[in-house]
Amino acid sequence: MHKILIMLIISLSCCLFASKASLASNTLVFGVDDYAPFQTKNPDGSLDGVAVRIVNAMMKKAQISDYRIEMLPWSVAFNQAIYMKNHGVFVVSRTPSRENKFNWIGPIIAEKWYLLGHKQLLPSSKIQAQKQLHPIGALKDYGIVNLLENQGYTVKEYTSGKALVAAINKKEIDLIALSSSTWRDKLGKDAVDFRPIDVYRENGEPKKTLYYIGFGKQTDPKVITKLNMVVKDMRKDKVIKKIYETYRDEIILAKQEQMKQEQINDKSSKK
Repeated sequence: MHKILIMLIISLSCCLFASKASLASNTLVFGVDDYAPFQTKNPDGSLDGVAVRIVNAMMKKAQISDYRIEMLPWSVAFNQAIYMKNHGVFVVSRTPSRENKFNWIGPIIAEKWYLLGHKQLLPSSKIQAQKQLHPIGALKDYGIVNLLENQGYTVKEYTSGKALVAAINKKEIDLIALSSSTWRDKLGKDAVDFRPIDVYRENGEPKKTLYYIGFGKQTDPKVITKLNMVVKDMRKDKVIKKIYETYRDEIILAKQEQMKQEQINDKSSKK
């Protein structure tokens, strides 16, 4: 309990510090965490990712230039958006427990959530029937925690992919909940030992999670309405789809180039 209280105090203190300059202006501040491929930091310190590109395109179309995107710890970005005027956070899933905390913009993108386990784990049909017997590990404060708990699963929260793998090895949990786009990145080299056992479901049917931008209630409702209209037009004109496909193709090309370079290096080392 004391640890939770301390973390909350630190988080709110960071919010106040980060927001001091923007309180005196109309600058819109978007907080994000490191969550590839949606938002990530380049070696030069600049931010990129599918969601970052979508938000930049949204702001350009809305003709709003007075904004910035900051990479922060998730708890700081999340609480900053709730308590501070003109602060938003993305990407954030719209769960029942979060519904009244934000004014929502979007959805801007969607993805599936996997239940991952060692390759010897039970098939999905048995997991669905025996969900109470299979505690699931998830990253702390992620929306999937609330969604799974509402489905009757026992969920334990961890701070990193490495901690999730350790929990599996210690048999604290049987499954890991991570998104289809991020699980390999989060598990790193240990990803080869895991495979999707099932997907997140509602009423027995696979259900994609929709990601939004969340702004605190103090932010001007006219701004929220304007940005929602812009996002609606972007979806209609397939701008968001094009951004996603372009980024995906760039990542695939970069990985292919990396593999080629590694092969060249291997050949050189054997000479």
